[in-house]
Amino acid sequence: MINKFFDEDGRCLTSFSKSPAYQNSRKYFRIETDRIKKISLKENFENLKTFLCPEVDLNLSQFENRINKIKQNIKKDESCKNLLNGVFVPFILPNNKIDDLGENISKKYLPALSNSFQNKFPNYNFVNHCKDDLKNQIGMWKNSRYEKLINNLKSDFIIGLLFPCLNEFSFPAAIETINNLPDNMILAGGYEILSSIIGCPSLLRRDQGYPPLLWFSSLKNVKDNNICYHVEPYGYNLTFNKRAHLNQATEYWWHSLVIIG
Repeated sequence: MINKFFDEDGRCLTSFSKSPAYQNSRKYFRIETDRIKKISLKENFENLKTFLCPEVDLNLSQFENRINKIKQNIKKDESCKNLLNGVFVPFILPNNKIDDLGENISKKYLPALSNSFQNKFPNYNFVNHCKDDLKNQIGMWKNSRYEKLINNLKSDFIIGLLFPCLNEFSFPAAIETINNLPDNMILAGGYEILSSIIGCPSLLRRDQGYPPLLWFSSLKNVKDNNICYHVEPYGYNLTFNKRAHLNQATEYWWHSLVIIG
């Protein structure tokens, strides 16, 4: 019998952790899968190249080939293929010249997201509510597997897919779960969340109903493990902020995993 990791909707099963997580989702908070699937890979690519990584030596055909290879590898794995039934978004992470997570987020990724979001939705705003200097303030959770991604970025850019599939999990549940999933899966951090929305500015937009908050799940404040960072919609605006999570799970709070290739 094949051990499945994801249900028919692409949500990660909660059975791989004993920490708080909603066993059954009522799907009150959702990302609109149909809306996201209508966005072309070309549009994703052009947004990423324009606003985040114009210096990356990559064309659309190369980008498409690498994304398709990731998807094909997932389809081949009976235990993971349901992952493609949910929402997934491509991203590009440029090679980092600066090692500091907070500095890269504040100086490169957040301005790029602001420009991409305003370009798509000129009547609405991206608001950074976190006014602290993020330099030397953001670290990684142990066992999040995020160091694999950070180490790769020291030498080259990265292409991958973001899957917001750990919906309604607590931070401990997300970290425990990722360590029971296949080795090629990494708990998402700030870079991939922000890059995915730069490429797809409408990711968290819903005209009816409520979208979720997306945690930077692999990252935390270096002085207080209870404080973590996230992107969330506020009406039709988009915001970046930090808050206490208290190791709790709520319907509104979503974590994500990434697969790179």
